[in-house]
Amino acid sequence: MNSKSQPHMKANLLSFFLLWFSLNGFSQDSVYIISGSELSKYRHGFIVTSENDTLKGLICVDSDEKICFIKNNIKIKRSSFFKESSDIPHFIACEGNIKAFYRNGLNYEVHKIPPNNVAVFLNVLEYGQIHLYRLINDYKGANSAVNVIPGALGLLVMLGNAANYKEGTEEEFFDIKAYYLQKGQEGQILYVPSSEKKYREVVYPLVKDNPAFLKSLVGQYFDFQHLVDNISKYNQTAGKK
Repeated sequence: MNSKSQPHMKANLLSFFLLWFSLNGFSQDSVYIISGSELSKYRHGFIVTSENDTLKGLICVDSDEKICFIKNNIKIKRSSFFKESSDIPHFIACEGNIKAFYRNGLNYEVHKIPPNNVAVFLNVLEYGQIHLYRLINDYKGANSAVNVIPGALGLLVMLGNAANYKEGTEEEFFDIKAYYLQKGQEGQILYVPSSEKKYREVVYPLVKDNPAFLKSLVGQYFDFQHLVDNISKYNQTAGKK
């Protein structure tokens, strides 16, 4: 065996065993104690590990770099005022243990974004010759009502949502932090600016190879407000004249 490949293999084996222990280091009868307000942030979904295994469970997104995961075979009990909540297993994008997850009807993939090449979870909006992603800033679910609805009303909504939480609920609030584009599977991840001039400077070089799309732009908008529509039409007309 090539001695140069040994450190890489050791790193892969270490990553695999860390993932295995974090997901399987508890018995089938394990119980997590969790408060109602914390549970309200979880949604059904699955993760795709670095070994391409698919694991179903409940997922909470703490930030664009970290998620918490409760496997389907774990029992959940609501915490009381006198019980401490359990430490829930978590995964961080830069650690490489998982490469994607699906939660609350949305797909996420791990990508490194500019300008600092930081690994984050990007939500996939459009998949085709050009991929469109968005970086979600606020994943707090019911609790983010405080950010969306001001004052005491927002607090009442938050408490009401937590008290009436049901697994699988779709109600959720979040804010979009940024949008990114990628041309092809191995293409560079590009940040999409909102100003009209800079938008065109970034997006036009990616779409100018599609004459059918350029023709469809006559009398239409080509700006940040129509980003999703622009990329969707580009992918739909790819290969046409």
